[in-house]
Amino acid sequence: MLLQGWSNKQDLSTKGITFPDIQFADDCVLYDGNMKKYIDGKSQMMNANFGHNVSQLVEVICDQASTLCYQPTMDSHMNSIAENYSKQLLSICPNYFKSVYCSLSGTSANEVAVQVISHYREVSKSSHKNKVLSITGCYHGCSTVMSEISENSYENKPYRVNDNEKYGKLIQPYCYRCPLELEFESCEKECCVQLQRQLDMYDPKTISMIILEPVQGAGVITYPNEYIDVLSNYAEAFDIFIVSDEVVTGMGRVGKDFGFELYDLKPNVITMSKTITNGMLPLGVTIFDNRLSEFISKNELMTGSTQDGNTLSCKLATAVLEHYRQFPWKNIVKEKGIYLFTRANEMLSDINSVGDLRCAGLLLCIELVNDKATKERYDDLARVKKSLLEQGVSLFYERNWITIIPPFTIGEDMILEILTKVKHVLERDSIEVKYNG
Repeated sequence: MLLQGWSNKQDLSTKGITFPDIQFADDCVLYDGNMKKYIDGKSQMMNANFGHNVSQLVEVICDQASTLCYQPTMDSHMNSIAENYSKQLLSICPNYFKSVYCSLSGTSANEVAVQVISHYREVSKSSHKNKVLSITGCYHGCSTVMSEISENSYENKPYRVNDNEKYGKLIQPYCYRCPLELEFESCEKECCVQLQRQLDMYDPKTISMIILEPVQGAGVITYPNEYIDVLSNYAEAFDIFIVSDEVVTGMGRVGKDFGFELYDLKPNVITMSKTITNGMLPLGVTIFDNRLSEFISKNELMTGSTQDGNTLSCKLATAVLEHYRQFPWKNIVKEKGIYLFTRANEMLSDINSVGDLRCAGLLLCIELVNDKATKERYDDLARVKKSLLEQGVSLFYERNWITIIPPFTIGEDMILEILTKVKHVLERDSIEVKYNG
């Protein structure tokens, strides 16, 4: 039996959900064994962002495989393909970033960030600065440490280190469900004041780093500029590293090279995965600023795994980066994102079960509720998921959220088709919604 992450086979079976066995993919469309078509409205796992079966990328893999499939970066092995990719990647980063570590995933990229910063603190005789802060609602990976740094729940408790002393959570500026129970129009950004109070409660001499997603992929939560200003000023004042987790947002998804460019934010570390290989091969990267790069150059890097810097993955990533730089993807994403959000508001906002719509670039969250007045969460997405799969639409579902995060290549006609089918499913009598509005 094949085990599948983030899945409950019994639950899926009980709810009658059968995911298609995809056999072929082209651009934004997936096909099962019977050649039934599914619109890929979630870029598979938010990673096939330039579409499927991109011929020039497939050719790069085949060409490289015919000469050299594998060369490590561990134990001082030279890997010119990984070296070249690192140089090319740095060219799209702010010029104070100087080095790149190539691993295998977004989780591992974030792990490397934590490890290197911890190593820096130890060598610089500041090991008392060992606390890691993250923002409630964040997701940074599923290893034991990253599960702890990510949003916590009862369900993942066995997977975490469960260390509240070393890992802390900051207030989430989730405007639709304000943790301070204030109204957006009159709140005066009280979450930013609360954030400052939280930070003041910590001993800044103990805080090593703050890690954040510039846009939280789970729920598409963005931050007020003032919120980021509080974090930035605090980090600068007390020598705290900022890690920008760009696994979802990096390379164009929000209409920028990096999500942190949405704010006045200057991170020390950038982590990426997903888009960098278009989901075709595993790769994660951790990009360090000049201070950490200088430290690494003078100290042994005590991390690494056999497949880190994988030759095929790095060759592919170099081609994906070239493809990204050849076309105005940032502008394309901005324009399509505006279209997606505009049409979603027109078509969905009056539906009884739609509580909120949130968008950043080509990344849209539809928050479902049972009651618009009370904002009671709609807690059974299974019927929605099942119905949309039957209609040939594959989207991302979590909690009471539907997330539309299609490939950058999607056309307006296909965006409209997705929204039309979502509208049809949400309006069907099979979804009973109490409306008090």
